[in-house]
Amino acid sequence: MPTDPSIIEHVRALQGPGHRNAELIKQVIESWAARRDFEAGHQLLRSLVLKYADAEKNLYRLNRELVDRQRRLDEDLAAAAEIQSSLLPQDTSAFEQLEIAWAFEPSTHIAGDIFNVIRLDASCFAAYALDVSGHGVPAAMVAVSVCQNLQPGSALIRTPDRMSTSGHSPRSPAEVLRALDLEYPFERFSNFFTIVYLLIDTAAGTLTCSNAGHPQPLILRNGGALQRLKRGGPVIGLRSLRPKADRKFVFSEETVRLTPGDRVLLYTDGLTEYQNAAGELFGSTRFLARLEALRERPLADMVEAVRLSLREFGGGAKPADDMTLLGIEVKEPGAAGKEKMEASPRAFDPGL
Repeated sequence: MPTDPSIIEHVRALQGPGHRNAELIKQVIESWAARRDFEAGHQLLRSLVLKYADAEKNLYRLNRELVDRQRRLDEDLAAAAEIQSSLLPQDTSAFEQLEIAWAFEPSTHIAGDIFNVIRLDASCFAAYALDVSGHGVPAAMVAVSVCQNLQPGSALIRTPDRMSTSGHSPRSPAEVLRALDLEYPFERFSNFFTIVYLLIDTAAGTLTCSNAGHPQPLILRNGGALQRLKRGGPVIGLRSLRPKADRKFVFSEETVRLTPGDRVLLYTDGLTEYQNAAGELFGSTRFLARLEALRERPLADMVEAVRLSLREFGGGAKPADDMTLLGIEVKEPGAAGKEKMEASPRAFDPGL
């Protein structure tokens, strides 16, 4: 540190014979040193304040950029949620032989659950509900991809048929699941999914269903019985992880009769695994009890009442997993529908 020339001159002026000014010289030097320390500390403090101000400006800028990015991300996710929502059943009045109601609550902006009801011809309808592993964008992308592959014109669910007036006939649910298992290997998508896929033929009065690791569909009979549909196979996507002998696995399916007033209920495990603040699950027992208690209500009222029961049970807490409930009720057929049912050889098949 350079020495102040004035302090040197001052010390020289105090110096003389003897030591009478030694104490005074000491005080002068100490005062000078203290002033220099104060100036150095002040300079350091000023430098730190300036650096802090710069850091604060940079932090403010970075925070603003982060907020802007989050806003854009939220907007993109909201737009993606709108697109995904547009893939769910919309104008259900088009299904005059069926009544449809559903409740759906994703755990995030976009969901790994998706479901739909599709008209394949005048009296045949396909319905499905699927649940992709994981959450967020990766799961939602797989869900949307599967949904696109299950559109009415897709070769995945229809096969050429010269005998049909439309030139096509529906693939069986077991065939559809087999095709999905080949189309969505885990190595390609890093996800697997469960799905239940079914065909309802309102002319024949039948339902054919196959299930890939999904919660078992329920039929709430008009007469009061509750029936589970159990046939199917493993989850979709893990074919390569199965033993080689099982990789050509053929999914099984079952066909049951449907009569007017019967209700078919598809749901995902996010519903039964919904937890309240105490960590208690809503559970299958409580779910089935609610269905039994609500069986006399119109389908839409029943589905909404189940949704409200879930919210009440969980205290309105956001679910940890997507929750889906899809209800389909067979209506009384009109005159044309009755004529077709009477003409159908499958309508009175005693083997169903």
